[in-house]
Amino acid sequence: YFTGRAAEWMAITSEGTSADVDPTANGISLFELPSESYYSLNGYKENHLIDCKYSTATVLNHSAYIGDIYDETNARYYGDRVIRTPKFKLDTFSTDFFVDIVPGDGDNIVKLENYADRLMVFKHNKLFIINVSQESMFIEQELNGMGVAFPGQVAKTDYGITWCNKNGAYIFNGTKVQNLTDNKIKT
Repeated sequence: YFTGRAAEWMAITSEGTSADVDPTANGISLFELPSESYYSLNGYKENHLIDCKYSTATVLNHSAYIGDIYDETNARYYGDRVIRTPKFKLDTFSTDFFVDIVPGDGDNIVKLENYADRLMVFKHNKLFIINVSQESMFIEQELNGMGVAFPGQVAKTDYGITWCNKNGAYIFNGTKVQNLTDNKIKT
C-alpha cells in the first residue's frame, strides 16, 4: 500500500493483514509493486480496445476474425479491414491485431470463411486466401473474378468451402480452387 510518496511493505497472513506484522512470519510480504502490467499479461494496451460492429465473422485456431468493420469507439468505417482477436478471447477487439486487405480498392469485404488454416476473404470482385497457420498472416492467393455479391453465396461443407457467382461454382479443398462448372454449363 502507499503512504504519501513511498511504498511500504505489508504482510498478508492467515491471521489478518497488518503493516506491523513480523516479516519473518508465514505469509506474503510485498516490498515493491509487481512488475506485470496489463500489456505484459494480455499483449495489447487497454486503451487500444474498441467496440465495433461487423458484417461477417469466422472462428479459426481459437481466434475470431471479423470483417467489414465499423469502429464505434473512433467512429470510423473499415470496409477492407480484418481484425483478429487474441487466442481464446473471442470478444476482445483491439486496434493492435488487424490487417487491411488491399485498402482503397473500392471493393468491401462481403464474407469471411475458413478451412484448413486458411482464411478466405471474399470481396465483390476478388477472393483472397490468407494463410493463418502461424502467428503472422500472409496472402497466399489473390483470385480475380472469384468474389461474391452476397454472403449467402458461400457455404462451408465437409469437403471445403463452396461458392458461386456469375462466373460459375467453385470449391476450395484446402490446397486449390476447383471450378465445378467447367465444360458443364454454357455461359
